Amino acid sequence: MEGGTITVGCSFTLSGSRKLFCKEKCEKGNILIETTDDSAQSGRYSIKYIEGFFLIHTVVYVSITELEKSDSGRYRCSLDRTPSDHLSLNWDFEVVVTEASTFKTKSHVKPISSSAHLPSSPRPLTWSFTSGSTLPLSAFSESTKQPKTSPASSGILLPVVIIVVLAVFLLPVVLLLIYKKRAVHSNDLNRRSSDHNQTQMVLYDDTSPTSKCEG
Repeated sequence: MEGGTITVGCSFTLSGSRKLFCKEKCEKGNILIETTDDSAQSGRYSIKYIEGFFLIHTVVYVSITELEKSDSGRYRCSLDRTPSDHLSLNWDFEVVVTEASTFKTKSHVKPISSSAHLPSSPRPLTWSFTSGSTLPLSAFSESTKQPKTSPASSGILLPVVIIVVLAVFLLPVVLLLIYKKRAVHSNDLNRRSSDHNQTQMVLYDDTSPTSKCEG
């Protein structure tokens, strides 16, 4: 509502060097803030740049304080990559300031490239929040938000992982013991068979008839 503060996070798949916060399109006369720094402020308007890495999107936070009804309208966050590649990334959103106790922002992403193809953009987001609220990064970068694991599922998952790890390490040991046991058993059988054959031969020699010579 009037007199409040709004902060919106503009999510980008790429980083940029020049940051702009504009009313409508970023044309002459519409630029509220233009900077190459990570943060800047001009009157009631401010901008803060947080560069992403790996799967985390780059986010540009823009704020308007002491909202007035005349602040209603479309706004744009814009990132310019480098002057040489003429590549700009834009995030458009709409602010509606009312006399009620709440105000709404509707936003959608419009990546634009004049010389290069950009990755697919995050899904459009719509937010409603009370005056003076600030939305966290997770609210703006919905496409990169990681699912949280509940304590219950973590408690179940940990024992399963431990069991699997133990099974992987113990299985070769068990197989080796079984192999050794079978090898020992096989050697015992061979030894007993050999002793039995030798005993039969000795008995045969002891019971063989002796020849006598009569004079």
